Amino acid sequence: TAARAADAADKGLPVDPRRLVSEAKFFATDVSWEIVNTAMQIMG
Repeated sequence: TAARAADAADKGLPVDPRRLVSEAKFFATDVSWEIVNTAMQIMG
């Protein structure tokens, strides 16, 4: 998540925070798409 990315950057860990932020963004977009798609299916 974005919080993990910020924490890793603050601690100086060898993890690329941009990758973690990208994964969080991908997850949020994917879940949002599923929610909207389901709502559209219900509403017709």
